[in-house]
Amino acid sequence: MLRRLCTMVLIVIACCACAQRPSAVDARAVITQSPSAVPSPGAAPSAERLPPAASFTPSPATPSLASATPATPAPATPAPRATMPPAATDMELYKRVFSGEGAFYSAYLGKDISLIEYCQQECTVDDFEAYFEFAVVDMDGDGAAEVILYIGPPGVNIVFHCADGVVYGYSFGTSETQNMRTDGSFELDGSSWAICELKFNKEVCEYREIAAAQYPGGRQTPVYFLNGKRASKDAFDAFCAEQQKKDPACWYAVNDDNLNAQLRGSR
Repeated sequence: MLRRLCTMVLIVIACCACAQRPSAVDARAVITQSPSAVPSPGAAPSAERLPPAASFTPSPATPSLASATPATPAPATPAPRATMPPAATDMELYKRVFSGEGAFYSAYLGKDISLIEYCQQECTVDDFEAYFEFAVVDMDGDGAAEVILYIGPPGVNIVFHCADGVVYGYSFGTSETQNMRTDGSFELDGSSWAICELKFNKEVCEYREIAAAQYPGGRQTPVYFLNGKRASKDAFDAFCAEQQKKDPACWYAVNDDNLNAQLRGSR
C-alpha cells in the first residue's frame, strides 16, 4: 500500500518543477503568548541584535531547514471533515495519509485534502531538489505521537495530529519549528526567540511559550521570560542549557521501510 508514496513523491517533484517559487512560506497556526511577553506592535529587534547566550545550534540529527517568513493567511471557512474507519489506529491513519489512500483536514485551507494535492498547491518548487523527511514525536505530551513531515525546499513542516478518527494537519514555516526535541519542544525564531510546545484542539493549534527572549518597545537588549513570567538572564540561560541536553527528534527519509518501521503500534 505504501509503495504509492514513492510515486506520489515523484509526481509532486515533477509538478513542482514547473511551478513558480512562492514568495514566502506561511505559518498557519494560532500563536498564543503570555500577555506580559508580547512585544509592542511593530517593534523589531535591532540589526545588531545578538542571540541569547544559550541559544541553540542545529543538531546533526535535525534536517537543514530553510528560514521562512510567517504571513497572516486569509480566513478559511471550515468544510465538513471526512473521518477514517473508527477501528483504525492513529498510526494506521497516518499511513493512509502518507500513502495517498486517505485525506487529512488542513487547518489552514479549512477542508479535507490529500497530501499530494496539498504539496502541489502549497509547496511548489522550481527545481528537482525537493525532498521529504518525517519524525514521530509526542508534541503535546498526551502519550499519543504526532507525525511531522518536512518538505523542502522551500521548507515547510506539516504537523499531523489525530483526534476522533480525523487526521488534522497544521502547516508551519521551518523558522517556527526549529531544533525539535523528543519531548515535543522546539525553537521559534521570529520577532522574538522562544522555546515552545504545541497544544491541539481539532482545527486549532496553539503555541505555548516555555521560555522567551523578547524585545518590547524596540529595546536593544532582551527581556527574558520563563512560563510567561519575567526572569533573570541567569535563570533563562540555565533553562536553555538544560534544553540543549534533551535528545533531538530523529528524522527519517520518506520510504516504505521507514514508514513501516516508524508508523506502527496503536499510538
